[in-house]
Amino acid sequence: LKGLSYVLAKSYNALRNFELAEKYFSYCIKQEPKNLDLLFSAGLNALALGSSDNARHYLRIIGKHHGYHNPLFNQLDKTINSWEAEQNS
Repeated sequence: LKGLSYVLAKSYNALRNFELAEKYFSYCIKQEPKNLDLLFSAGLNALALGSSDNARHYLRIIGKHHGYHNPLFNQLDKTINSWEAEQNS
């Protein structure tokens, strides 16, 4: 069931149904709270929903469990910063 939920989360995200994707990402993260790809994808999905606060929540979890120099941490951090700059311009 975990694998199917992850596939559904990624599929809804790809179909740009970010609200449904968020529900499946949340379920998956409860099952695998340290899964790097899952946390990264959930952070990007949060931005697609317009919430840099939620995206930063996932960023902090990535940093805590996988290190603040992790390439996906840096990529998500840059993406969030760019998104926020665009929103503020």
